Amino acid sequence: MKALWAMVQGDPVFMRRVNGWLAVFWVAMIPFSLAMGWLSSVYYVSALSLWALVSGHWSAWQAARVEVAQQEDAKKKLEEDVPGQVVDAMLARTTVEENARSGNDKAYFLEQLTSLKGVGLLTDEEFETKRDQLNEASSAPSVS
Repeated sequence: MKALWAMVQGDPVFMRRVNGWLAVFWVAMIPFSLAMGWLSSVYYVSALSLWALVSGHWSAWQAARVEVAQQEDAKKKLEEDVPGQVVDAMLARTTVEENARSGNDKAYFLEQLTSLKGVGLLTDEEFETKRDQLNEASSAPSVS
């Protein structure tokens, strides 16, 4: 019986359906109770009041359970270091390799400048300026 009760409480769809049908039942009972004259019965009004009390407290308890679960989920999310986990995963899957062109950068950049000039993205003057800047940079002493 406890397993069934735990299963029922843990299923929000089932609980929503049960509470919906109970609400429909009690709404339908209003005109029926009036027609039968039960509203003048102390026993009926007492039973109805007890049901209202129990269902109200049960609803508040269910809402509190949901809030506690939401707070625990929020706390877990705050404690997780998702960006750190992403960085760790990236570092585990990638490698850092030294540039294969080391020592040959000047030729590479000159080739790139020539390509840009060839497709018309650099004018002759811009090409000459950039080439001169490249020659000056490569002839300057490197700081180590």
